[in-house]
Amino acid sequence: MKGKMIIAVMAFVSFGALADEGQYLSDFASAKSTSKSYSELISKNKLPAWVKSGGTSTPSTEVTVAGKKYIALSGCKPHSCPEQNIAVLYSPDNREIHGVFSDFNAEKNRETLTWLNLNPIDSGALKNALFNRLYGN
Repeated sequence: MKGKMIIAVMAFVSFGALADEGQYLSDFASAKSTSKSYSELISKNKLPAWVKSGGTSTPSTEVTVAGKKYIALSGCKPHSCPEQNIAVLYSPDNREIHGVFSDFNAEKNRETLTWLNLNPIDSGALKNALFNRLYGN
């Protein structure tokens, strides 16, 4: 009985720790509540296959841009993070979603950015928040 109690407590502690860490882009890309928004965001551009599943990622954070709360997520190409990355901002309140995809060519020392659901005249604050997530700030 004591052994079962210890296992139950350990499972509870493990799940509690995961909940505090934030959501991963791979979870966001496959979750019933967010997968449609994410798919629509990335479908308008020809992006590598790994982007669909979210790639390798770290836990999300919450950021505030112009008074609006967003979940900031990011992912990178598995086994080659310096080469390709994606950053996403998602507002759970109104399901607004924006992103940026980065493709770095090491031979040419050139980075190409693809803005997702952002026009050139859109908020610099949103772009800054995406840059910060993309580059780990």
